[in-house]
Amino acid sequence: MLASMFRNLRLRAAAKRYAAKLPPQIHTDYGTSDTYTQAQIAKSAARAGLPADMVALGYAAFLTEAAFNAIPNRPAWVEYQTLRALITRYTPPRDCADDATAPEHHYGASGGFS
Repeated sequence: MLASMFRNLRLRAAAKRYAAKLPPQIHTDYGTSDTYTQAQIAKSAARAGLPADMVALGYAAFLTEAAFNAIPNRPAWVEYQTLRALITRYTPPRDCADDATAPEHHYGASGGFS
């Protein structure tokens, strides 16, 4: 019980950091794209100083559900919809709201946290 509560607190804290830091880092590293690979997400998360044990948050943000579910050796508690909802909750507002050329969100051209 206590371990689960601690993990949930860490997960929420990590979700806030991933939502704020991963999108700009991945765009700097690889440009705006419809998709990113698991390796690109992990490398950008590391470059942004994000906790590696919570990289599933980045995967939920930038992979399709099918690609996410194909990741081997995921912990049992890691569920795509749960992580995606959590990170979406902490997604900061788009900086370029008045820019007509901006994507619908700043997490990829049509992928990411839409």
